Amino acid sequence: MCRPAPAGHYVDSEGAAEAVVCTAGGYCPEGSTAPTDCPAGYYCEEGAAVPTPCPAGTYSDLVALVEVDQCVQCPAGKYCQQSE
Repeated sequence: MCRPAPAGHYVDSEGAAEAVVCTAGGYCPEGSTAPTDCPAGYYCEEGAAVPTPCPAGTYSDLVALVEVDQCVQCPAGKYCQQSE
């Protein structure tokens, strides 16, 4: 019986016996057939089902961050709200 890939995984070919863990820098909601690039302002560790926002006081204009340490401190005199 075929089932969709569980959250944090993807199935890259029809009839695959096992789902693949979502790669860092991407996220995989349930039923994914490939990782989706993590959007700017978020980071995605290996196995992410949803993107994690950069913490308040940090930001990123780059996509596909893989860890929280890649979010950078908000510049002096600027306000960086946590993404929702």
